[in-house]
Amino acid sequence: PLATALRPLCLPFVGAHNPALTRVLPPHSRVAIELLVRLGAVSSSGAPTPLATLADHLHAMDPCNLALLPLLTSGALHELCTPSDERNWAAVSDDLLVLLSLLFARHRLHPDRAADAKLQARCKGVVVLPKIQGRCRSVLEAYNRLVLSSAVSLAKAAAAKVPLSPSASLPVSSLEFQIQPPQLPKPGSLPQRLAEAAGSVEGSVCSPFAALSGSSERFKSVGELLGAARPELALHKSMVPVVEGVGWEAGQKGAALSAYAVDFFSHEQLRLVCGECGIGSGEAWKGLRTLQLILASLKSALTAVAPPEDVVLQAVTRLEQEFSAKFYSRLYR
Repeated sequence: PLATALRPLCLPFVGAHNPALTRVLPPHSRVAIELLVRLGAVSSSGAPTPLATLADHLHAMDPCNLALLPLLTSGALHELCTPSDERNWAAVSDDLLVLLSLLFARHRLHPDRAADAKLQARCKGVVVLPKIQGRCRSVLEAYNRLVLSSAVSLAKAAAAKVPLSPSASLPVSSLEFQIQPPQLPKPGSLPQRLAEAAGSVEGSVCSPFAALSGSSERFKSVGELLGAARPELALHKSMVPVVEGVGWEAGQKGAALSAYAVDFFSHEQLRLVCGECGIGSGEAWKGLRTLQLILASLKSALTAVAPPEDVVLQAVTRLEQEFSAKFYSRLYR
């Protein structure tokens, strides 16, 4: 099945616009397919699973639609959607909306607004999206680690196809130096020091220039990988479907997400939401409309694959009905 999926890459016009990409497209495609298999969207025989249908319903929200799959297969989403004596259906809807806002209604707060405790104390809404708790957070963190591991494997596979150039140049000054000079330059000279630093890079994923800051192939985040990788490997952030903001803690600047969807669901006042969250009315309306359509698509997809008594289907159906009623009554006249 993998060979069949990679067969179109052998067509003559693939990579015609940029021939250099023809060397890295096969490892890119192979790792992407392997990730889909590990997430349960594709079976070992290469056939799509019902989870693939669910992800396809939410294709417009890629890559966060893939993060929904481990939440379902692990049972964490079922645990979140199960009411109890301490959590009624209203509390379940609130918790589910926080999770879906993290995935599908993402809007970053200004760092100063996120760190202003006095401003948040005066606000009627919560302003800052609460962090995910319990098992759902653990599952999303494990998903991010899986994606990062796949991205590193992709980079190493692509690096094996693209040999390291014997020379390199600094990005600003364009000073060229030999990574493995045939004759050593003058001891202590800048080309010699650059060659020694470039030679200290483990493997060939990192660019020679990244060696100047001590980069290695033990990447702790996607940002480290993309910042240190060689440009010819054609890595891009859109190829690494991590969910940012899962481990956000109070006091971290620049990492907080807006809770505009949660606030609107709570008090249904768009003007107040925009003032407190610092978001334009048009952008807020578009985000709320998108979330409402996602809830409808998610309900439709779950209805096709889950039994009527499934708690996730019941929770999503209830949330979609309540959210759509508030949206249409207030913002869709």
